[in-house]
Amino acid sequence: MKQGFRQSMAWLHTWGGLLFAWLLFAVFFAGTLSFYREELTLWMQPELHEAQPGSDQGVAAALSILQQRAPGARSWTISLPGPRDPVTEARWSKGKFDRKAVVVLDPATGRALEPRDTAGGSFFRNFHFSLLLKRTGYWIVGVATLMMMVALVTGVVIHKKIFKDFFTFRPGKSKPRAWLDAHNVSGVMALPFFLVISYSGLLTLAYVFMPAGMIAAGVDSERFLGEISPREDPPEAAGSPAALAAIAPMLEQAREHWPDAAPGSVTIHHPGDAAAVVDVWRRRGTGITARIEPVLRFDGASGRLLREYDQDAPAAVTYGAMYGLHVAWFAQPFLRALLFAMGAMGCLVIASGAVIWGAKRREQHGAAYAAAGYRAVEALNVAGIAGMAVATAALLWSNRLLPVELLDRPLAEKQCFFGAWLLCLAHALLRPRIAAWREQLWLAAALLALLPLLTGFTDGLSLPRALWQGRWPIAGVELAALGFAALLGWAGHRIGAVRAAPGRRRASRLQSPVVESAP
Repeated sequence: MKQGFRQSMAWLHTWGGLLFAWLLFAVFFAGTLSFYREELTLWMQPELHEAQPGSDQGVAAALSILQQRAPGARSWTISLPGPRDPVTEARWSKGKFDRKAVVVLDPATGRALEPRDTAGGSFFRNFHFSLLLKRTGYWIVGVATLMMMVALVTGVVIHKKIFKDFFTFRPGKSKPRAWLDAHNVSGVMALPFFLVISYSGLLTLAYVFMPAGMIAAGVDSERFLGEISPREDPPEAAGSPAALAAIAPMLEQAREHWPDAAPGSVTIHHPGDAAAVVDVWRRRGTGITARIEPVLRFDGASGRLLREYDQDAPAAVTYGAMYGLHVAWFAQPFLRALLFAMGAMGCLVIASGAVIWGAKRREQHGAAYAAAGYRAVEALNVAGIAGMAVATAALLWSNRLLPVELLDRPLAEKQCFFGAWLLCLAHALLRPRIAAWREQLWLAAALLALLPLLTGFTDGLSLPRALWQGRWPIAGVELAALGFAALLGWAGHRIGAVRAAPGRRRASRLQSPVVESAP
């Protein structure tokens, strides 16, 4: 029998969504956490918790350290503290392709700090974009994102009563109906966000997916980026020594030039040379467009302003707008929290869709649902959803428990994350479905709930002190952990809860317990 258009779209929505559900959940979960990448990194470096932003002492101290440790360096870079990153960083490199050395300073005192190596919040950002697989990962995530857009469009097509469904949530109904209501409500509520975030994510890596323009023009990616956002290279070194002009007046001039923004970093090319130039970069995140920020270039010897670079090609502005919408550097605290909530709703949409598939098949196939294929789907649901929460908590715990002096510490933290995730998959395969859900949700809840206690017994600013001092970037991580611990604990309690069956059901069902919220 020939299917109609809506039936065909329903098939595509169901099976396309299922096949990519676990990958999409992981990507969306990591992307949601990436909205607070800087805060997570700060929490994972407790040696920086006492640093107080809001002073230029760190700039003078950074220059002093750079003059002592790297007098012959090709360039120096000083990153200035901001609302989400309270430290000053001094970097230098001896050659164009050399790895930069870094010293971290307390901007209030100029004291050098020694933060531990950590995967930090950048782990989630990199996992979100590439699954840590570099170019291959870009393609995998790109295909999954395209499938998400297909699922969004087909989801709108197959729900004729989409606006009615938006106001309908019946948690007391049958399991598939209650899950479907949650799926519909969360999906419709944040539908514009899902469309924008998936489309902008695809465009972010358009130069990887569609390199035809660069290939046809015969240019490489470095030259391509240079042409769409032109910046002149600094002049060659003169070879004659000259004292560096004071940096503070240059920073003050930059603040006057950008009254609605602030300097973000300073780069000194050929320090100590007569041809030295100083580039003062505007702090990123001052507008929706994420792009190479404007630069004021000064003469390094006299301190005279030479020129401003703030003319990007239209292609760069367009690309920057899409990228800016995706990474949301512009978002202030309330908007960032709202975007995080929308991301969490996206995780709920994907997770509920995968759970609905299993719940419907259990009702349709009864005892036959115990087949190996269905069992694998249920295990992947548990490990892909609850297991991701356990793995994230394991990453945070490893940050505090691994020795600070451990060689390649970021790699060890990542191994703890993926090791915990694999153990969750093995656990889900070995345990009954309901037991696996409850145990993993409760484990994640316990690990997150105990996180503030772990901080109190190890390193870092404790939650009460962080709240007392108003250090919200630090306190926010542990407050969020407590909030999600409560949600996960409640979900674990609800799964497997028994209720009396309605009287209209068969009498035989009254003799056996009915799982109320089991996915």
